Amino acid sequence: MFWPANSCGEYAFGTYNGSSVGRTAIRKGLDDSKHWLAGTTYTLGSVVLGAVYGNGTQDNGGTLKDRDHTVWGIGVLCNLAPGLGLYAAYNSISDENVPRDPANAGSTVANLATFNGSRTRNIDVMVAGIRLAL
Repeated sequence: MFWPANSCGEYAFGTYNGSSVGRTAIRKGLDDSKHWLAGTTYTLGSVVLGAVYGNGTQDNGGTLKDRDHTVWGIGVLCNLAPGLGLYAAYNSISDENVPRDPANAGSTVANLATFNGSRTRNIDVMVAGIRLAL
């Protein structure tokens, strides 16, 4: 088989604020939030390669630029034996125009946070380990 791959995607929109952990309703007067993700895996013998990319936006209100989240990641799993594998993954997240106090987004007291003089918070995550499925 030439193309043993799996792909998936997600699109969501609505009146939410925050990340997938601890989402809250947005304040009145703010536009809806939205995000999308697309990912794929490719199996080549005992090796599985994977990649993901996504973007999301949230209204900061007033004249503030919208908050913009971008994520991309790559990973690999090497199956050594049935139920035993080694894996490694890298994810990069860019979070632009973060409000200093997200609870007040859209109010006159909301302003943007700074990270080392920038309005963008960058997060890089690298993991590696052993997967054991019994």
